[in-house]
Amino acid sequence: MIFSGKGKKINNCISWYNSTFEKVRWGKGNLPDLTVDQFFNRLDSLKDISADLKKYYKDSVLTDNEITLLDNKSKFQILSFEQEYYFLRYNYSIYQKSEALKSGGNYETKIGFTPNDVPLDTSFLAYSDYQRMLIFYWHNKVNLQTSELLIGSNDKYYLAPQISDSLIKTNKFPAGMREYVTAYNLNYWLNAYGITPVTDSVFADFKQTYIDSKYLPLLNTTYKSWLAVAPGSPAPDLEGTTLEGKRISLKDLKGKMIYMDVWATSCRPCVAEIPFSKKLQQQFSNEETIQFVNVSIDSDRSAWEKLLNNDKTWKGRHMIIDSEKIQEFYKNYKLFGIPSYILIDSSGKIIDIKAPRPSDKTINDIIRKLINERK
Repeated sequence: MIFSGKGKKINNCISWYNSTFEKVRWGKGNLPDLTVDQFFNRLDSLKDISADLKKYYKDSVLTDNEITLLDNKSKFQILSFEQEYYFLRYNYSIYQKSEALKSGGNYETKIGFTPNDVPLDTSFLAYSDYQRMLIFYWHNKVNLQTSELLIGSNDKYYLAPQISDSLIKTNKFPAGMREYVTAYNLNYWLNAYGITPVTDSVFADFKQTYIDSKYLPLLNTTYKSWLAVAPGSPAPDLEGTTLEGKRISLKDLKGKMIYMDVWATSCRPCVAEIPFSKKLQQQFSNEETIQFVNVSIDSDRSAWEKLLNNDKTWKGRHMIIDSEKIQEFYKNYKLFGIPSYILIDSSGKIIDIKAPRPSDKTINDIIRKLINERK
């Protein structure tokens, strides 16, 4: 795109830089697949582009402020690229460590390089490139370290908001940045876990520490949004299509307790839960008071049909949501990702928006208790 008129010089600089940077960034070989040497080769190419940008505007008529903007933009994009690659390698290393532990082996975290330090200054938050970099930095310094600490402790993952908050407190963040990162971390976990004793505790600590924080309105909004799906609240209706092409909604299933499995064929963790779902359904095959509803959010209906037609042993009500309704479904049920599991009582009210997975041994006892309470 070529700009004209007022501001064309800097806009054309940014347009050229963005398109050239992204072309190299997404060059041959996906970022997760690059070796460390390949990564550094690509990083050097990106640095060359930044140097070319400086040559381009060195003798231009740009103002000092515009030059500072371009300097920061290129600097933050380079740092963001480093943080992103580090995140991908660190995340995969944690996965390998977790898998090794499952099989009784040992695995030492191996990443292969250390990214440069990032500037921690709230004045840079006005830059979108800086914010992107900071998200990867938070993942690397807080979120992934939390995941590594919790490896092998599946029953302790509910403590993640508290552990990550403690990591921020022990890291050497400047005061203003500590407030920002703490707020970001809390908002992340509120979106992911909703209102729990742990998120409640971390939120209370934040409000006590940062009484007049400018981030409180956003955090309060996130917190209050969960009240609409609190236990006892009416479950939002949803409509989909069965494998036979019949339209069906939750209202049609009223009168029975529902264990809803939200999944997609492209989601490996979702598919990995299917054998456990079959076993769970078998445990309650003689119970008429519960209905297992498997809700697909596949955008490719043919992939959904193929999987179900090739496996007739996965029972329950199967339905797929119209692609244009998926975003609304996510919003209504505060879904953070899939697989997700939801319990709804026979009157159509929410029991648990974050029900345990079929592979979690506690779900059998939970469902059995709920059934017995109805008798």
